[in-house]
Amino acid sequence: MKDQLKMSFRRVRKGPIYLNSVRNLILRQQAAIKILELLNGSKILINIDETWINETDFRRMKWRPPGDTNVQSAVQLSPRITLIAALDTLGNAYLTLTQANSNNKTMEIYFHQLAAKLDRERPNWRADTVVVTDNAPYHISASTQKVLQDLRIPILFFGPHSYNIAVAELFFAFVKSTHLNPTFMPTGKK
Repeated sequence: MKDQLKMSFRRVRKGPIYLNSVRNLILRQQAAIKILELLNGSKILINIDETWINETDFRRMKWRPPGDTNVQSAVQLSPRITLIAALDTLGNAYLTLTQANSNNKTMEIYFHQLAAKLDRERPNWRADTVVVTDNAPYHISASTQKVLQDLRIPILFFGPHSYNIAVAELFFAFVKSTHLNPTFMPTGKK
């Protein structure tokens, strides 16, 4: 072979044992079965999650051939930005950017705005749609659960640590796979 491209790998650190405890494995399996049932029943699923964007250049997180540098200049964002994404099985995306940390209040406001948007688009969306999200404390808090109940939002929670079935995680990986501000436009509150 003329020029073989060699890639190097690093050992991934071990996660805590509780990630794959019998309880968590069963909860993930039950959630996956429920999701498959909903999809087979022609339900529209909306996966909601959030991530932080605290810098603009994520290119250093890619695999590189040996000898190539992985060093990229990272431009820190201050204050950091929170991206909340809702992606449905029809291909629609409902996004928001805030300069606030994710907490009960930000999620409650997001759910209010999402429900209002869906009401305008498809007034009967609650009959054929289920929101699916993880078990973050601000998703399962009593105040958020009250908002979800008041808005009559059908909700299903993933099993613990179910990153591989969360479509929003793939979306975030795509967004963070490049340089988000290649022209170095100034950012700030103004």
